Amino acid sequence: MNGVLGDCALTVDLSGDYSAPAEASKEALENAISKVKAGVQVREIGRLIAETIGKKGFKPIKNLGGHGVGIHELHDEPFIPNYDNGDTAVLEENTIIAIEPFATLASGRGLVANGDIKEIFSFVGDFAQPRMPNSRTLLSMNKKGF
Repeated sequence: MNGVLGDCALTVDLSGDYSAPAEASKEALENAISKVKAGVQVREIGRLIAETIGKKGFKPIKNLGGHGVGIHELHDEPFIPNYDNGDTAVLEENTIIAIEPFATLASGRGLVANGDIKEIFSFVGDFAQPRMPNSRTLLSMNKKGF
C-alpha cells in the first residue's frame, strides 16, 4: 500500500527428506534476527548464518541471500549475505531488511546456477481456492508453468 512492500517466505518439506536443512535455515534466521540492529555490518549477519548452518552439517548457498526492502523496491540495498562476504556495509537506523538463509547439503556446491529451467517452485496440488480473482489467475498460471 502506498509503495510499502513486504517480503515473506516459508519453507515446507513436503517429502520429509529435507527437514534437517530446512530446520538449519530456520535456526539461522532466528540467530540472524537476534543480531540485527543499526550499525551492524551485513557481513556479521552472514557470518552468523553460515556458522549456524555449518554447525548443523550443511552449507549456506552463497549466491542467494536477503536484501533491503524499500518503498516501491522489493529487492533493495543492502544485500544480506548467507556467509561472511567481507562487505563492511552497515545497517542504518530504520532500514527494513528480509533475511533469507538457504541451506544445502554439505556435498553440494553451495551455489545456485542460473539456467533455462527454474526448479525452486513446484505445484503439488489444490488445497484451497483463493478468494481474490487475481490470486485465482496467478494460481492458474502456476499450475500450467510449474
